Amino acid sequence: MMPSNVEMSFRIEEGPVQQNSADQYEQRVLAMMFRMADYYRNSHNLRQAMEMYFKMVDEYPDAPEARLARERLLEIAEHYENRGDMRQARAICEKLL
Repeated sequence: MMPSNVEMSFRIEEGPVQQNSADQYEQRVLAMMFRMADYYRNSHNLRQAMEMYFKMVDEYPDAPEARLARERLLEIAEHYENRGDMRQARAICEKLL
């Protein structure tokens, strides 16, 4: 019996994972996390966005997405500052340092 297309698309290759594939996988995951964080930010769900941005910054500090996440977090801190919420703005800035 032949496997269905769905079964074929989910088949995992056996054998050791190549470093290059692991790097590509990590890059894809980080790109997806960044898109989701931006979605939350654009939907005004800043707490959820900050959680995802900080995860990228903390766990993958050298990734290009982490650099962009730092910029987004600074923008969010400026947003809070402009609203007069200095406590929240300060908390973000202190965590970024």
